[in-house]
Amino acid sequence: MIALKYSIDRIEEGFAVCEDENGERINIEISRLPEGIKEGLQISINGDEVILLEEETEERRRKLAQKQRELFERKRKRVD
Repeated sequence: MIALKYSIDRIEEGFAVCEDENGERINIEISRLPEGIKEGLQISINGDEVILLEEETEERRRKLAQKQRELFERKRKRVD
């Protein structure tokens, strides 16, 4: 079985709404997920096993922060 990677988009009503890199969404019961799970974390699902991908989560956060800085700088340059 191939491991599938998802990002936790949001948590609602006992489920984590997860999105893959193609934008496909699935709902996973919170009880199936590792303790401390929250929005924005990257996970891998292989059968019944769910693994928190800490390095990929940090890399994604770094990339998003960089994009935010770039957008802020562009907006600031237009205002100046």
